This record gives sequence, C-alpha cells and structure tokens, in this order.
Amino acid sequence: MVQARSNSARRGWVFGILGVAAVAAGVSTVWNQLPSISAIGGSLVDAHPGWSLAALGAQALAVLSFAEIQRRLVTDLGGDLSRANSVELTLASGAISMAMPAGSAFGAAYTYRRLRRTGLRPAGIGVAMVASAGLLTGTLILLYAVLAGPTLLDGLAEIVGRDHVGSLVVLVGAVILLAILKLRRAADRPPVRKRSGRISGYVRTLT
Repeated sequence: MVQARSNSARRGWVFGILGVAAVAAGVSTVWNQLPSISAIGGSLVDAHPGWSLAALGAQALAVLSFAEIQRRLVTDLGGDLSRANSVELTLASGAISMAMPAGSAFGAAYTYRRLRRTGLRPAGIGVAMVASAGLLTGTLILLYAVLAGPTLLDGLAEIVGRDHVGSLVVLVGAVILLAILKLRRAADRPPVRKRSGRISGYVRTLT
C-alpha cells in the first residue's frame, strides 16, 4: 500500500510538472501574438460601458442556456448531470475548442469522456452531442435569417417577383411545420421492439 501511494504521488508530481511545462510552452508560443496590456486596457477604456455590459450578459446567457439544454438532453436520455457540472463542461469544452489546434475535435472528445461519467451509453452520448450542436447551429442560422432575411428577400423579390417569394416563404413554413408534427407523432408511437423503443426514446427526447 505504501508503494502504491508513493507511485501515485510520483505520478502526480510528473503530471503536475508536465502541465506547468505545457502552459509555459503555450504562453511562450503565443506571447508575441497577443496585444500588449496597454492596448487591451485602451480598448476597454474606449468601449461603451452599456454595450460592454450587454455583450457580457448575452455571453453569460448563451453559456447558461446551452448548458441547460445539454443537461436536459442528458437527463432525459437517462444520465445524471447537474447544472453546475453542465456549465463547467460547457466552459471547459469551449475553451479547449478555441485554444487548441484542431480544438473542435479535442473539445468533442473531452465532452464525450465527461458524458460517459454521467452513465449514458455511447448512442445516447452521440444523440446528446449531435442534438446540442444541431440546436446551436440552428439558432445561429435562425438569427442570421432574422437579421439578414429582409434584405435577402428584397433582393430575391427583385429577381423572381414578390408573389413568388411569398409562396416560397409559405411553402418553407409548411414543410417545417409538417416535419415537427411528424416528429411528435413518431415520439408518441408505442415501441414495438427493444431497439425501436430505444430509438423512439431518442426521438421523444429530441422532440
């Protein structure tokens, strides 16, 4: 037992030294690429306080909302993930994705390993990760459509006519509504076999 503790302490020291060395190497690598402290301070002083607070609040709301969506997906799929752990996971995976080369892959791998600890099966983890990414991408597309949609529709109307643009908007809305109704019907359909029951559970969670 004493030998095991000694080996564990030695490994802890080794990992600690490697971690400090990695941080030092990363800082030295990007140090010349970072703006100076005075430039950062000048930018903060010149920034409008109201817009800065609004941006900070929007960022915090976005992180908390994404973490809550992720937590509900994991919980509905049978895992155990608290709000605090979900926020921590969201911040950590986001930092890895932004800071490391090929960070998206490393961030996804880190998220997968953390979600394994919640008790989810690999299929459930895949559903949760794909659904979270899909919701994030869909939200960004929706925001772009809301902000740039009027300009794009005006340009399209000059090419094909306003009547055709109106018909296209109605058609797209009808297709989206039909897809939502079909998803709900699939979620409410009773499972026939064990495998189909698991799939219908995934569909019900996404719905």
